[in-house]
Amino acid sequence: MHNLDTTNRETRNSIHLKLRQKLVIDFLTNTTFSTNEAKQISGLIKYCKGFIRDASLREQSKIHEAVSIAINSQLIPLPESPEHIDQKIREALPFNIPIKRKSQTHAIVSALHCIYTFSQLLVAYFKQLQKLLSNP
Repeated sequence: MHNLDTTNRETRNSIHLKLRQKLVIDFLTNTTFSTNEAKQISGLIKYCKGFIRDASLREQSKIHEAVSIAINSQLIPLPESPEHIDQKIREALPFNIPIKRKSQTHAIVSALHCIYTFSQLLVAYFKQLQKLLSNP
């Protein structure tokens, strides 16, 4: 009545592997990595590798290192002056630049590190406050 072909275990496993690989490829191509940190991206890659039963490079630290290098290669150098920062980026920052309160520095530096590469925030990013008179 029906003409059904039988498959052996090896063929079935190969079909399942290709299906899993296709699902992972579709998942990864539809994921927005720019909003994730290196740790989250590393976790996603580790999960995907487990899903497709990939035994290569099981060390999470090496995956995390490769992801960090890839992220850092996409960052641009911090401009010399805060006025050179794009207006859309300035609006997205949690506080205004130049920084008036040192308590805001950590939040601004964390936000800037998502877009720019720098080792130390330049003096131009801090508002120079007037010195107080010694005798009022």
